[in-house]
Amino acid sequence: MSLTAAISLTIVCLLAPFLVLFTIPGLWVMVGCGWVVYLIAPERFSIWTLIAVTVLSLGSDLADLGLSAAFAGRAGGGKRAALGAVLGAIVGAIVGTGVMPIVGTLLGGCLGAGLGASIAASTRQEATWRDSARVGRSASLGWLTAIGMKLTLGAMIAATLISAVWIP
Repeated sequence: MSLTAAISLTIVCLLAPFLVLFTIPGLWVMVGCGWVVYLIAPERFSIWTLIAVTVLSLGSDLADLGLSAAFAGRAGGGKRAALGAVLGAIVGAIVGTGVMPIVGTLLGGCLGAGLGASIAASTRQEATWRDSARVGRSASLGWLTAIGMKLTLGAMIAATLISAVWIP
C-alpha cells in the first residue's frame, strides 16, 4: 500500500501544477494528496513536510489575490482599482477558461485584471484615461506575476512532496 501511495502522489504532483492554467487549484490538489498519503502511510514523510507545503500553497493563494491589487495600487489606482483588478482577474480567468482553456485563462485573467482596474480607476474625478490605462497595465502585470509565482511554487511543492515520499 505504501508503494502505491507513493506512486499515486508522484503522478498527482507531476500533473497538478498545470491545473492552475485551468483555474483549478492544482496546488491544493497536491497538498491534499500529500495529507491523504500521510494518513495512509505516515512513514513516507514527516508532518513538517506537509505543514511546509501547506504554507507554500497558502502563500501562493495570497499572492494570487494580492499582486494584481498591489500593482494597481502602486500605479496610483487606489483601493477601488485594487478591488477592480482582483474581481476583473477572477471573472476574466473564469470566462477565458470557458472560451479557450489555458490560453483563454491566461488572457482572460490578464485582460480582466487590467480592465477591472482601469474602469475602477477611471471613476476617480481627477483620473485621466492615461492614468487609468497605466493602472490597468500595472494590474495585468501583477496578475501575470502572480501566475508565474503560482507555477513556481507549484513546482516547489511537487519537488518537495516527490522527494520526501521517495527519499527515506
